[in-house]
Amino acid sequence: MEEATDPFLDTHTNVQELVTVGVPEAQAEILVRQYARSIAMNSATKADIAIIHASLDEFRLETKAHIEKSQQETNAHIKTLQQETKAGIETLRQETKTDIAALHADIDKARLETASAIETLRQETKADIAALRADVDKVRLETTSAIETLRQETKADIAALHADVDKVRLETRANIEKAKSDTIKWVAGSYVAAVVSLAGIMLAAARLLSQG
Repeated sequence: MEEATDPFLDTHTNVQELVTVGVPEAQAEILVRQYARSIAMNSATKADIAIIHASLDEFRLETKAHIEKSQQETNAHIKTLQQETKAGIETLRQETKTDIAALHADIDKARLETASAIETLRQETKADIAALRADVDKVRLETTSAIETLRQETKADIAALHADVDKVRLETRANIEKAKSDTIKWVAGSYVAAVVSLAGIMLAAARLLSQG
């Protein structure tokens, strides 16, 4: 039959065409199945087929227009998103650039403050070392003076001790000489006394002998 050779009766092809223009596959199958059922029951006339064709064509056009509109809206959204993303990236780049510049400024400030602190510490340390050297020199001079004073006092004490020793030595020598002299005198006196005593004894003996 002529209707059987109508390409529109190729349900698979019609379903694929509907799916291609954006009709969900389930809905496309229902449409084609209803159309095929109408043909099978001989309830559809050529006018009805023409109406169905017109409806399908209108549906295709509406679907195509809807898809194109969706594509345009999607493209517009994508373009807007790209612009917003580009603007956001540029803003972020500028903010990052500003933050980096501020960070560099902080680093330079910290470097200068550190250098100043180091220089101040160096000057203070230099001053402390100079003061310490002055104190050491002062102590050295005071120690040298004290040592010299002690040396002079010790020298004077030694000289006085030598004088005392010499004085004692002289006094001891004089005492020894006096003791010698006194001893000699005592011995001499004792000898004279003994001689006198012996002479008296001899004289007394002689008298006794002469009387006898």
